[in-house]
Amino acid sequence: MASPSSTFLSLPPPLPTVALHTALRLPPDVEIYTGLKSAAALLPRQSLFVTTAVGSVHTVTLRLANASRHNKNAMKTFPADERFEVLSLVGTLSRDGVHLHVSLGDADGKVWGGHLVKATVYTTLEVVLGCFTELQFERVYDDRTGFKELRVREKAGQNKATMGTVGVACAGAGLGMLLSLAIRKFYRH
Repeated sequence: MASPSSTFLSLPPPLPTVALHTALRLPPDVEIYTGLKSAAALLPRQSLFVTTAVGSVHTVTLRLANASRHNKNAMKTFPADERFEVLSLVGTLSRDGVHLHVSLGDADGKVWGGHLVKATVYTTLEVVLGCFTELQFERVYDDRTGFKELRVREKAGQNKATMGTVGVACAGAGLGMLLSLAIRKFYRH
């Protein structure tokens, strides 16, 4: 049996890692989890992360902190007419899964937070996404937690000797263009 540290600690060997960034806007009535998961599936990168996000949402379901392997349904669902400001949204995205946590402010200034299960954009959601060029994120079922958990790997075939400033700039521009095209294709009306 593999040790927990080698199986799920997910620490790749240290290497010079470049993070590329792009931004997108999800319009009203788009379900956030589905929208970001669909965008991630259309992109060639497999190590995306949410750097920041702002906007407003409704029809929210959160999985609360008391969820466990044996109690996965510790959920809080808010009425569809209750609206929230997105105070923070963080998480990781890969082709085989999305893991998002959110902090939301309600009309009274109270803050709610947890694992984002579902939320629909009310006015806008402006998201800044990043990706690591030398790493690959995977979500792998962990029997100890009962959830798919993050595994980080060094991207196969990465030639670090040829990665330079020009290559990084081109890769960054390419990611932005691909993400923009993917979002437009997915949300075309």
